[in-house]
Amino acid sequence: MITFDFDTDFVRSRISKNLLEAIPINLDQVHKYLSKAYLHLEGSQKIRKIDLDGSYQLLYDSARKSLTALFALHGLKPTNQGGHSILHDVIIRCVPSDEALNFKKYDRMRRRRNFTEYLSDKSTEITLAIRDEDYVISQFFYVIALEQFEISLNY
Repeated sequence: MITFDFDTDFVRSRISKNLLEAIPINLDQVHKYLSKAYLHLEGSQKIRKIDLDGSYQLLYDSARKSLTALFALHGLKPTNQGGHSILHDVIIRCVPSDEALNFKKYDRMRRRRNFTEYLSDKSTEITLAIRDEDYVISQFFYVIALEQFEISLNY
């Protein structure tokens, strides 16, 4: 099981810069994030051969909501100023170094999603192989967040 340490100077500095907000832990809200993340994973799988960009959007949204759920379990949420990228910037500093590589893949997904959303020339077009590879990553984020949620229910 992965351990997370959100009690760091880096996290506190992101709060003071208004990139993260300290919030009360609300398990109902965490459950909603996880439910939506799950539905996005399922939906992504169902449309993967019909609408590749739409499928990728759902994958990315699942990953983002899973990480947001994980942050919420620790009393944190990204601000509008912090945006989606703050999830990556913080999470890679809150996991053991041997786990950071898995979480760094979120930023790659974010950049790929931006390509599908904004049709940027700076990224690779999404292929079925890329989508399927990132499905595994999004699933990983969901499972980790779900495990942490289940642990919190037992305390």
